[in-house]
Amino acid sequence: MSQRIFILPLILLFIAVTACDLSSSAPPIPTPTENPGGPTFAPIVTVTPIGLVTTSTATACAEQPLLAAVRYDLDTDVNMDTHSLITILKATYRNETDQPLPQIVFNIEPNRKPDVFMLTHVDSTAAIQRYTLNGPRLEINLKTPLPVGCEATFTLAFTLHPSQITQSYIGNTGYFGYTERQFNLGEWLPEFAPLIKGVWQTPKVWAIGEYTVSALSDFTATVKVIGKDAAKFDVVGPGEVEHPHADTWHFKMSSARTFTLSISAALTRLDAHSDVGVNIEFYYFTLDKSAGTPVVPVGAKHALETARTALNTFTPIYGPLPYKRLVIIEGDFPDGMEFSGMVFVSQHWFSLYTGSPDAWLTLITAHEILHQWWYSLVGSDQGAAPFLDEGLALYSEVVYMQAQYPTLVPWWWNFRVKSYVPQGYVDSGVYDFQNLRLYINAVYLRGALMLQEIRESIGDEAFFQWLRTYRTGQAGKIATVVDLWQAMSPGDYTKTAAIRAKYLRLPDPLHLASATAAPTAASTEACCG
Repeated sequence: MSQRIFILPLILLFIAVTACDLSSSAPPIPTPTENPGGPTFAPIVTVTPIGLVTTSTATACAEQPLLAAVRYDLDTDVNMDTHSLITILKATYRNETDQPLPQIVFNIEPNRKPDVFMLTHVDSTAAIQRYTLNGPRLEINLKTPLPVGCEATFTLAFTLHPSQITQSYIGNTGYFGYTERQFNLGEWLPEFAPLIKGVWQTPKVWAIGEYTVSALSDFTATVKVIGKDAAKFDVVGPGEVEHPHADTWHFKMSSARTFTLSISAALTRLDAHSDVGVNIEFYYFTLDKSAGTPVVPVGAKHALETARTALNTFTPIYGPLPYKRLVIIEGDFPDGMEFSGMVFVSQHWFSLYTGSPDAWLTLITAHEILHQWWYSLVGSDQGAAPFLDEGLALYSEVVYMQAQYPTLVPWWWNFRVKSYVPQGYVDSGVYDFQNLRLYINAVYLRGALMLQEIRESIGDEAFFQWLRTYRTGQAGKIATVVDLWQAMSPGDYTKTAAIRAKYLRLPDPLHLASATAAPTAASTEACCG
């Protein structure tokens, strides 16, 4: 246990307990079954700080033009004996809206389940009136609203006890949990909820697909591994990394949606470089690291080369990424998962690889790399509009095959798409599905078919210009379906009306057809009397 994390003044403990007792409006802490958020939520906790020494944010704010509006600095100890961690997170938020903010909201994904997350301390440079933790949503009400252009830093101390990873495809969260050979920390940090149209967004949990929404942020982290064999573990994460001590790592990651870690004593690293100067690190499982130089599996070599050629293929097409280092990790769980600057590819795909490029290993590796554009660089509401990342990443697979393995393009269409005879609306949300296969068929596969028809209709030059315009205009933002279609030229939008009608539940997201239609006599009479 790290002394630098757990030395908190006794008075703070007394204050927190006293605040709970003296707050007349604070509800009793319910059992999980009493919680109105549902039986999978952690208990509701409401605290009114009494006597905390805080500093109110001044109305005259110092300009910070070189700093991101959202920044996180974390200090964490990872106990590999107990698969738990204790963390102090300093999260800074700048109000870039046009109104003072009386409330700040965090999303805490791990707190959707009981006995995983425990918040032990909350403080801020802005005076806190009260805070309430209800499932994944931490609401902090301020005594004085945060002025426009001003920053406040919130310090959260918490503990985590992730569960063991299951090997199920449904509701799989192998990116947050542990196996005998890997401890993964994905979507583990409290994050500022996105503020969209004046509403702090906390997405509804769903077992199918992804549903989180994250603002582009900067991260710094100090990670210390503790336990009886701490020195044998490697901590793998994105961004710039330093390893000053046998048990300590420092990370710095800019322009990221999330900050993810993987800790293991069973990984070996391979390195490559893209043509545009991105360092690629691939980590794969080895059976015995003590037996001299390990034999590199053919699948590991292929995944590394796929990542390298994917970066070389798509940087000229979609534009450069903001990262100079990209990490790929063999994941000890089904399928793959994307994060900023770091992706997992399932060990299952490596076990099936026989040496030929017409393999799941090729497709999934390229797919996860593509999410560095369609998820990380251009963000979206994954629950409401999953096509914006998954559909574009899926179709980019065939663009990759055309560039690297053109003779395999017919195989890709049959193997990846047409063999499933997909049905459904491309613009569906994850909440529209109870079945994983039907979700993939509609959003991923039908999405690829729609994009192919659009490409054939408007031509390659206009098609890729559309996607580049979308990427350029929405880089660093949380994009919407409207943003995607507004990036298309008006002429091409009109030209593709029949294609959109074939694939979309809402075929005219820009509402141009109704706006340009001439009013009929009946409609004129109805509106004008």
